[in-house]
Amino acid sequence: MIERSLPKAAAQRLLQLQAMVDAIATKRQARKAASDLAQRLVALGVEPEKARHAAEKAQRNGCGLCMAKNRRGLPCIALGDGAGGRCRFHGGLSTGPKTPEGRQRALEALARGRLRAADNRRRGPAGS
Repeated sequence: MIERSLPKAAAQRLLQLQAMVDAIATKRQARKAASDLAQRLVALGVEPEKARHAAEKAQRNGCGLCMAKNRRGLPCIALGDGAGGRCRFHGGLSTGPKTPEGRQRALEALARGRLRAADNRRRGPAGS
């Protein structure tokens, strides 16, 4: 143990330096992870600048990206902090109504939507 043979001030300085080295190593690992994620996004077709920004944003916030495939076939680059790591647009956060009143409202809205869809099917395509 080197620390026992050192004066107290020197031992404290040594601990501070070790903490700084650890912090630098952690930052390097985080930058490497963000860079790897950005490269993966670019390989999937995301523009390089958007990929870099999204990877840095995910690294800063401590959560991953949604990565659900959007309508253009590209991965969603919104923060995925909801259910299963998905964003609010792709299934995160909402778990449905919990109270009996909320469930009743949801069923009524579903029934209204189905009636409206059936009515639209009976009328035929718009503009004809």
